Amino acid sequence: MKENCCLAKFPGTKIITGIGKISIRWDVAGSIKDRILNHYRDFLTPGNKNADIEIKIENNSFRLPQGIPPLLSTRNWDYLRTRDRRYFHFPRGQSSSLAEISNNFKNIRFSSKDKHGQLLLYLFPEILYSLILPEFEGVLLHACGIKIRNKVFIFMAPPEGGKSTMAKLALEKDLTVLNDDRIILRKLKDRYFAFGNPWHGEVGNTSPDSGEIKELFFLKKAKRNYIRKITRKDMFLNIVRNSFYLREDKENLKKVVEIASDLVDNIEGYILGFRPDVSVWRYLDERFI
Repeated sequence: MKENCCLAKFPGTKIITGIGKISIRWDVAGSIKDRILNHYRDFLTPGNKNADIEIKIENNSFRLPQGIPPLLSTRNWDYLRTRDRRYFHFPRGQSSSLAEISNNFKNIRFSSKDKHGQLLLYLFPEILYSLILPEFEGVLLHACGIKIRNKVFIFMAPPEGGKSTMAKLALEKDLTVLNDDRIILRKLKDRYFAFGNPWHGEVGNTSPDSGEIKELFFLKKAKRNYIRKITRKDMFLNIVRNSFYLREDKENLKKVVEIASDLVDNIEGYILGFRPDVSVWRYLDERFI
C-alpha cells in the first residue's frame, strides 16, 4: 500500500530523494523505478525541482573509455578517471553496468542491462556518496547513529565492535536509529549534523531524521560502563579509518582528511566502554543529555 502511494506521487519517470540534505533526481522507468521508490520511500522529496545531482538510468550497452587503466580495482567494481569524467564499472557478466559521472558531480549516466536495478539500491549510491560528500563538507562514516530528542550520538567501532548492539539496545528503549552501520556527517553553518540513510547493516531500522552532534564515541565492550577522553591524534586517526573514501583519488582523500581534521577541532571525542545492556543509555543520559 505504501509503495502505491509512492507511485502516485511520482507518475512520470522522475524520482527525487533527499539523503543527507543532498537531493538527487532519478530519471528512471519500468520495474527499476518501482524498486527505487520502495527502497527509498522514507527519503522521497516530491516537489523539489532544483536537485543537486541528476542520475539518468539507461537500459542499454556501453563502452568503457579506451586506454585508461583503473585507479582502483576491487572484487565488485573498478574506478576510472579521465580529464573530465569519473567512471565506476561493475563487471558482472550479463548485468554489467557503468556509471559515468561529470567532473562537477551534477550529472550521472548509469548504463546497465540489469532489469532489477540492484546496484542502485545499495552498492552504487554508497560509493557515490563517499565520493560526493566531501564536496558538500561531509563524509560517510562507518558508524551507528542514535537520536535522543534533538541530539544525535555517533558510535564508531571495528567490525563486531558493538555498533549493531548499540542500535538494538536503542530500539529496546524506543529511541530513533538513524542507521546502525553508515552515518552521513555534514558541516552546515559551522555546526556538524548527522543524517540517517537507507544503507543499513545488520539492523534494518533506518530513519531519514537528523540532528546536531557534539561528541563522537569510540566503542569498547566492557564489564562496566565508563567514559574516557580520547587524544586528538587518536580521534583523527579513528575518523579517517572509519570514513569511506577513494584512497587512490588524491582529491577525494585530501578532502576527507581536511574534514577529519576539522571534526577534531569542533567535536569532543571519547572512548565509551559499555556493558551490552540498556544500562548504557541511562549512563549516557546522565552525562550528556
